[in-house]
Amino acid sequence: EVGFGLDEVSRAVERKLEDIAREVMFAIASMGNPGGSRPGVEERLAAINAVLFNRFQMGLPNLERTAEAMGASYTIYHPDHYRIDRALDSMQADPFLLSIVYMALARRVGVDVTPVYITQLPTKILLRAESETGAVYYIDTARNGTTFERETVLRDLEAGVRSVAEREASRSPTSAAAAGWLPSSSNGGRPSGPLRLPCVDGEGGVAPLGRVLGQMLMALANACVIRGEPREGVRWKRVARALQEAVDIIEVKDLGL
Repeated sequence: EVGFGLDEVSRAVERKLEDIAREVMFAIASMGNPGGSRPGVEERLAAINAVLFNRFQMGLPNLERTAEAMGASYTIYHPDHYRIDRALDSMQADPFLLSIVYMALARRVGVDVTPVYITQLPTKILLRAESETGAVYYIDTARNGTTFERETVLRDLEAGVRSVAEREASRSPTSAAAAGWLPSSSNGGRPSGPLRLPCVDGEGGVAPLGRVLGQMLMALANACVIRGEPREGVRWKRVARALQEAVDIIEVKDLGL
């Protein structure tokens, strides 16, 4: 019975994604590029944005609550916003699932996008796409598919990393000074130590889809615990950890280790 139920859910999700993709394809076909040339990556991304975010109005759900843990604030969504079948019904999803839906649509219209997992971002994830000319776009699905150039992403990340360094410096000046995070007169008033930015380029900046799913399931587990459903939370944490361990094993094999 469980298998039958999952099959039904899978088919329903596939139908919904195909319905949305069909409208995206229609939007692409109606663009009418001069000379009859095929719309490029930028145009196809614009079509996805128009259909997914404007026509279907999919996006982040209203903030349910935040939780404080280990000095940080976490956004907590309803568990339904981590389930693709229910998210496609309500058209509301957490940032990870929203990105997964976007990837599924992009690949259906011939655009290869890859996830970039960045802990310094509030939503933790961007999508990376490359045009026919080699131009690289970073897509933020939490902002209705807004695209950014590499330099903009790096500048924002550097600002975020420096903000973290300054906060840590206010908490523990001694350790911050040892790490070179405090302004130094010998360095023009800037921190002397390396502020390590996450990689956003090439294979080094790409997170395996399994790792993205694992992070999403961990967020779902935390949501269940905070909502007073500890057993559900433990169950999803086990699934998330098993998935992430499997990804680690695959990565080690890919490296030939």
